[in-house]
Amino acid sequence: MRWLCYSPSNCIFTTKIPKVITHEKKLGLKDSVQSDLDTFLEIMQPLQLNGKLGCLLI
Repeated sequence: MRWLCYSPSNCIFTTKIPKVITHEKKLGLKDSVQSDLDTFLEIMQPLQLNGKLGCLLI
């Protein structure tokens, strides 16, 4: 993830969960929503593992 390379070491990212998950699918627990959420969290994992992930906004 390029953000890690180009951000200061003390930078913390706040990220909004995609609208398709929070509004269009209403954060339900249907398989398609869980799959989308899992994909989003997987994409955010490098930030988390490097201590740069702050809040996830709904």
